[in-house]
Amino acid sequence: MTSAMGPFRGLSFLREHPKLIRFLILPWGLLLFFTVLLLSLSFFFFSDLQEWLLGDMSGFLRSAISVLLGILLTLLALILAFLFSQLLSAPIYTKMAAETRTLYTGVPSKPAEGVYADVVLPVISQAQKIALFLLPQIPLLFLNFVPVIGSIIYVILNTIFTMFWLALDYFDYPLDTESDPLKVGDRVRYVFHHLPMTAGFSTTMLLILYVPIVNLIILPVGVIGATLLHCDVVKAETSPDTSL
Repeated sequence: MTSAMGPFRGLSFLREHPKLIRFLILPWGLLLFFTVLLLSLSFFFFSDLQEWLLGDMSGFLRSAISVLLGILLTLLALILAFLFSQLLSAPIYTKMAAETRTLYTGVPSKPAEGVYADVVLPVISQAQKIALFLLPQIPLLFLNFVPVIGSIIYVILNTIFTMFWLALDYFDYPLDTESDPLKVGDRVRYVFHHLPMTAGFSTTMLLILYVPIVNLIILPVGVIGATLLHCDVVKAETSPDTSL
């Protein structure tokens, strides 16, 4: 099974181990809450934003820009809903990754314990990742001031960066199940060192992010899929080579 199917592999593993659902109740609820809230706000303020940006513009151009604006607001609402839910669900995801690893390998994981390690550290780590995601967005937006080619470059670079960030975000949780967790730089190197796996996984997660309803179900379950993939990596790297 390829890494691109990792999120759905996580869903299959969840069906086999329904006890993991207890970790997903709050993440599912938070993602649903923020999605409904932000989409509702986008819809509520759309007319005012449209008037402020387009003014007296009329005709086909106004209609086309209005459609694009609606799409952008919807995508922005989905992304922000995802970020906020990830931030508040971080401690639970870390616990779920540890439980998943134990169920999958049969060996109890031994992550660092305590209130700081269990609650504070995951939230701080998630806040840092969100800052890492948001900060480059400002300079990237300036590319849109370059007609046509600038917007094309923006879409390409932003898509690549988002895929990298999703890989870092999701594999961060299984990496936290190690008894000696990696530092931030080591986690980034992990993403690049296992690029075929992390890129395949994050590509699927990016596509799911923009699919209504499906994203509410699969995005939180993606943590399980990432954990299974990480366990496979650990097994492959620690098992002796018997091919010789």
